[in-house]
Amino acid sequence: MALWTGTLSSVAQLLPETTGNALNAFLDVGDKLGSIVAALVAVSTVVKPVRAAIPALGTPGRATTDSGPHLVDRADNRAQLHRALRSPRTRVIVVSGDEGVGKTQLVNRVLWESKLKLTVHPHEVTTTYHPSAHTLLRDLDAGGDDSGSWGPPFDESTLGRLEKTLTRYRKQRAIIVLDNAELLLDQDRHVVDLALDEAFQAVATARRHRVKIILVTKIQPRSAGTHEKWLPRKPIKVLGLPFDFFKAIALERPGNAHRMAASLGDDQLRRLWRNLGRQLRLAEIFDAIADPAKGVPAPELEQKVHGWVQDDDTVTHIRERLLDQLLTALTPAGKRVYEALAAFACPVDVDEITAVVNNVKAEKVDPGDIQDELDRLNRHVVRCVDGRYFLPHEEALRALRCGDDTAPDEAARIRWLLLYAADQLKNRRRRLGQAPHIDPVAFFPEVDAHLRAGSFGTAYRTIRAIDRGADTGRPDQRLHERREQVAERIRLDLRPRNYLVLGYLSHRAGDLSRAETHFRSVLELGGGIASIEAKARLHLGWISWSRGTADSAAEAFTQARDLAPEDPVVQASAWQGLARCARRQARFGEAVTAMQMAYDATEELSPQRVSVAGRLARLYLDTQQTDAAQRVVDEARALAERHRDDALRAISLDALADVRFAQGHDDDALSYARQALELALRNHDAFTALQARLTICTVRLRKQQWHRARREATLAERYRDTERSLMATALRAVALHRMKRRTEARQAFDRVFLSAKLRIKQDPNDAAAWELVGLALCGLSLQPGGPSIDGAVEAFGALRQNGKVPAEGHARYLAFLVSTMAGPRTDRARLQPVLNSLIPDSVLPSVR
Repeated sequence: MALWTGTLSSVAQLLPETTGNALNAFLDVGDKLGSIVAALVAVSTVVKPVRAAIPALGTPGRATTDSGPHLVDRADNRAQLHRALRSPRTRVIVVSGDEGVGKTQLVNRVLWESKLKLTVHPHEVTTTYHPSAHTLLRDLDAGGDDSGSWGPPFDESTLGRLEKTLTRYRKQRAIIVLDNAELLLDQDRHVVDLALDEAFQAVATARRHRVKIILVTKIQPRSAGTHEKWLPRKPIKVLGLPFDFFKAIALERPGNAHRMAASLGDDQLRRLWRNLGRQLRLAEIFDAIADPAKGVPAPELEQKVHGWVQDDDTVTHIRERLLDQLLTALTPAGKRVYEALAAFACPVDVDEITAVVNNVKAEKVDPGDIQDELDRLNRHVVRCVDGRYFLPHEEALRALRCGDDTAPDEAARIRWLLLYAADQLKNRRRRLGQAPHIDPVAFFPEVDAHLRAGSFGTAYRTIRAIDRGADTGRPDQRLHERREQVAERIRLDLRPRNYLVLGYLSHRAGDLSRAETHFRSVLELGGGIASIEAKARLHLGWISWSRGTADSAAEAFTQARDLAPEDPVVQASAWQGLARCARRQARFGEAVTAMQMAYDATEELSPQRVSVAGRLARLYLDTQQTDAAQRVVDEARALAERHRDDALRAISLDALADVRFAQGHDDDALSYARQALELALRNHDAFTALQARLTICTVRLRKQQWHRARREATLAERYRDTERSLMATALRAVALHRMKRRTEARQAFDRVFLSAKLRIKQDPNDAAAWELVGLALCGLSLQPGGPSIDGAVEAFGALRQNGKVPAEGHARYLAFLVSTMAGPRTDRARLQPVLNSLIPDSVLPSVR
């Protein structure tokens, strides 16, 4: 039996109507002690009815339709889910299936009948509420047992505390259920929230705990990881409802005297079951329509559905016709309430619904009548979470859709509804403000309402208002699709800036061709504005950089610099690009000079100075200027605090971690890198997250914590960065080698070798690629039957032949990685020539 977390009020929602009302009445008693005692008495009298009801995953509005443990008979699916709950290996469970096939009911039923002692934490994902990594931590923080919980958290980040909290669940079992989890995914079916994705990975891979996450979703997710995925190999695929389940639902409906089971024979009911595609949601809509009092008896409606099937037997067609029929079956007041909910397309309270309902040129509806209509709709059609009502998202979008054949007056009426709903959502945004703790996803429905109304200019202005990071070069990836929708529909003078952001988002997602197309559009639409054209050329330079052609990138950066000599942002970005090109080709002196020019070009209090300072600090470390690195990092941290910007704090902490590592303070480096990772993930900053993970991995290698190093490197590989993600693969290969997982290590070294050779083919002066070839050949030479170490010596020597001598600090880092590969004495002897080529006359340190 499972224990659901929640309040007594939520318990009341799960009880039969009369008992639930009685419990709510007790809760309203003014004498608190008396009400508590009364509530306990009330609960004690209804233990058996509660055991006979299936809780609705924290969704009070759905509890009325999710009752009766006998409803779910899906033996195969139930057995799969029971096995997954018992299996110590399965930590993340995916229950997928089409809309309305009963996925939530299945999960409810199995959790309720399970003989395991479970604590269940349910969450319903909506368009305005996305659970986060912090949500998971909050659910688990108060539970668990004491075994294995000795010592402080790994660090104070959410992920560090989550990993430590998992160690408390050696005996106690906890289940976190995320319903409608498809809303957490992007177009590629990856989890959008980087921190949540990492939290899933932590739950999936942490050792010896009994926490599980169940994702209930219409869309099968994909893990962003290449080598270590948190998704189960075999998701639980839920198909249509079994007939007995369908029939039982018909019997259990409120007021079933005029519902389908009372007036349909078994043969007719079975035909309806087939015609509705065996979908629970369509059965709910059918029930909402069928009413003899309104002239729509169930047998007649069933005949009508069967006729629709003769025309087109697709489930989509039947759903469309049923929803049309539903609108005609509603009372005038009920239709206005339904359309108001459709206009919002997100959870809203009664006051917001009332404002839209009564803002049309029609007779006003009393607020009490609106509540009555919501209660009636809530039996079958509308959902309710925490006092906020909403329609399933696809149904909301469909209800107010305009087509080519929509009459002008009707189209104008629909547009007015959408715009007034958007205005109400704007008022909500203004009331809430834009405090850092508020996830901007809460404001996305406002943008969507304007898009649906065809108000693209206002939609774009709203996007700019809620996308707080766009002005500082960190736009929100979750707004990508919405920006695409407005791209060709806003004023010409607004398009270049939007295309700049779209190009950046496409580049960050790894779609270089689409990114280039967007930046070319900026050049076409720039209107002769030098700073706009310069920024487009900067981005085209970074695309060349990602494609491995540093010379082409440097040419683009130079063009951008010369186009806008008075723009400090362009100047700093161009010098920064030139510095990175020089760094890639091992021209360290030029790189430091160019990055110093970038730093000087930034305005003293500009947020851009923080990111430039981080890169300058790393170049100082490469060239053994540790004090200078410490100085610019201290300035960056002070500036980040002045701006009170977590994304800037992440960048400065990440740079500080590298400085502390270079100074030999591994624990400090680990702590700062973990803090940087926490903030970067929270702000969807994949680049800083990658940098921080590489630092963490390097510290783990120096501490000889091979398993943890491998884990960090694996996570870092997911981020799309041509150079740094390949370095993550190299670090993973080193860790695998020291773990004696020879086959996996060889495969990883092979991947590094082949990818780096492709880069050298693109640019023979790519010193970073030559270094990766050298590292890969070192690792491969230690494998049974591997190549001679001479190849690695030649790869590192190729730099010197071209006059590219690694800076001392960077050479020492490479030597550290080579020495870390060494295990037995024979390995150390074999690698000595490589070390000599990096640091002449040096002695390889002994590494266990």
